[in-house]
Amino acid sequence: MKRSLSYILALISCLALVPSCETLDFAGFVLMVDTNVNDRFDSSMEYLESNPFEDVNVSSNDYGLYLVTDIHCDGSNDRLERFVSACISDTESEKVVLCLGDIVNGRDYQKDIFGKLSPLADNGWRFINVLGNHDTYFRQFSKFQEFWPLTTFSFRVNTPGEGSDLFLGLDSADGTFGTSQRKWLEERLKEAKGNYRNIYVMTHTNFFNTDNTQLTSGNYSFEESFDLMALFAKYGVNYVLTGHDHYYEYRRFRGVDYYTFNALCNDTGSYYKMSFGKELRFSEISIE
Repeated sequence: MKRSLSYILALISCLALVPSCETLDFAGFVLMVDTNVNDRFDSSMEYLESNPFEDVNVSSNDYGLYLVTDIHCDGSNDRLERFVSACISDTESEKVVLCLGDIVNGRDYQKDIFGKLSPLADNGWRFINVLGNHDTYFRQFSKFQEFWPLTTFSFRVNTPGEGSDLFLGLDSADGTFGTSQRKWLEERLKEAKGNYRNIYVMTHTNFFNTDNTQLTSGNYSFEESFDLMALFAKYGVNYVLTGHDHYYEYRRFRGVDYYTFNALCNDTGSYYKMSFGKELRFSEISIE
C-alpha cells in the first residue's frame, strides 16, 4: 500500500514538474513497459553470439569522440539533425558517437529517429547507445530493438601506444541493473582489472539524484547504489558516464569519477566533444 501511494504521489509530481523538453503523455505512465532488465540482458547476450561488438581502433593516444544524452526526439525541433551535421563536419575526431539513452520521446518515432541518424552511418560513423527509460515506455521496446538491438555490451578502444580503454554499456532503464546483468558486470570487471588504461561505465540512470519524479526508473535503490559503487571502486572503474536528469553534475566517490551530462532536448540543448586520454576532458556545446 505504501509503495502504491508513493507511485501516485510521484505521478502527481511528474504532472507538476515535467522537464521543459518533454511533452507529457499520460498514457506512457499507464502503459509503462512490457520488458524487464533480465530479459533484455538475455536477448543482448543471444544477439552478441552471432553479432560480436566491434572494437574501435584510434590513431592517437588522446582521441576525440562525441557524447550526447536525452535526445527525446519527437519531431518538434531539428536539434538532432543539427547535432548529426556537426559531427559529420568534424574531420579531427574519431567517427564515434556515444549516446547515454532516452533517444525517444513519445510513441512511434523509432524509425524516424533512425532515419535522422542515418547520415552518420552513411559517412562511416558509429552510433553507440545505451538504453534509457523513455526508450522502453508505451510498451515499445520491441520497436526500439528493431533498430538498436543491444542493451548490454562492452568494447575496447585500442590506442597506438598506451594500450586499450574498456567501455561497458549497461541497461538501467528500469532503475536497476537486475541480477543477470549485475553478475555479468562483476565477471567482466574481474577480467578487466589492471589490464586497461581506463575503464568507462556508460549507463543512463545516474547515482546521486534522489528525486522520484520518474517513478520506478527514477533512481536505483539505496542498497543497489551502494553495491554498484562499491563494485566500481573495487575493480578499478575510472569513470561512470550517465544522463537522465537533464543537467550537468560531477562527483568523485571512492576514487571513481561520476559524470551526469546535460540533455540535448533542453531549451538550450547540450552535447559534448570528448577527449579520452590518460585523463578525461571535454567541452560542452550548446545548441538552440
